[in-house]
Amino acid sequence: MKKNISWESLVTIIISVSILGIIFVSLYKILEYNSNIDRNFQAFNYVNVLEQNTSNIISKIDTSFLSEWEIFYLYQTGANIEIKTWESNDMYRYINHKGEWIENTLQSQSQIYSRFCFIERDTAEWQSIKCSVKELIKK
Repeated sequence: MKKNISWESLVTIIISVSILGIIFVSLYKILEYNSNIDRNFQAFNYVNVLEQNTSNIISKIDTSFLSEWEIFYLYQTGANIEIKTWESNDMYRYINHKGEWIENTLQSQSQIYSRFCFIERDTAEWQSIKCSVKELIKK
């Protein structure tokens, strides 16, 4: 009796291709998962560095002229850092990962972060400065 070798070959090829497909899909999922972890870690690090830099900058700046709960923004011009207040200066809220102001947020190629600060005062001697740094998502 003659065996049907072409049928056995076809089954072997189908099983081999299926196994290779499963292996490739698994490798893709692993690489995608690792790149997502890397992106999330990098975003988390940028936010933490910006928060720490903001805290260090504010500790060296005189904020006595600011009133309680007044929202302010930090603007860097070379080596000088200015404090911008009021709603008309809301544009200074948007920065890149280096802490530099982004003038046109719609055309920016880098990731955009939002940073603003305000002061809480309990007494004339005690004050707490709260800052918020958040990564904005481009759509």
